[in-house]
Amino acid sequence: MPDLKLTERQQATVAFAVTLTCAVIILCFVGMLFWAMGAMIQRFSSILLPLAVACVLALVLKPYHLWLETKLKGRALLAVLGVYLSVLLPFTLFTVFFGAKVINEGVDFISHLPDLEGDYVGLGGLQAFFEKLGGVTGGTFEVEGISITPYGDELVVTHVRDRLVIEGAPIEIDAVVVWRIVGGQIAEAWDIPAVNTARAQTRTEPGAERPEDGG
Repeated sequence: MPDLKLTERQQATVAFAVTLTCAVIILCFVGMLFWAMGAMIQRFSSILLPLAVACVLALVLKPYHLWLETKLKGRALLAVLGVYLSVLLPFTLFTVFFGAKVINEGVDFISHLPDLEGDYVGLGGLQAFFEKLGGVTGGTFEVEGISITPYGDELVVTHVRDRLVIEGAPIEIDAVVVWRIVGGQIAEAWDIPAVNTARAQTRTEPGAERPEDGG
């Protein structure tokens, strides 16, 4: 069999093709490796995330721990306890303070519910309901639609998030409204607020700033 001789240009072309093929194979391997790592992290995120947070906290608090251990003349156990107390005590106080505040806001909102409960008939009844609601919330009541689901040709269920301010405290509460549609018109509606899970607003609303602006 005669020897296959390539010109310099052909050799360069073959070398480029081989190099490109190797590069593609390497990139595919690296991509599969990252995909596998991502899938593993996603699957075990509930285990890996606390470990990652713990490692970051350990690195951040290490200088403070060494300084505290020096101040305590090498008493490592007391230094560790001091670090834990320095981190947990402010966090606990913060949680207790704001948790109690949110609970009090929810209780205060619930205490106003008897003024709003009842049957409201027709357009006048609807207007009366929102006038009462405006009086309780100082005109800060706002509604964000989350989802709407029809059931047959007569019932529609909507999930909404109400935002309001009571005595200067902005809170939000989930609610479900069931509408009964007859002849293309609203025949009845039931508003069911999740009063036991009222919470502080997760984002600033224009209505939440009104009491401060007025004061």
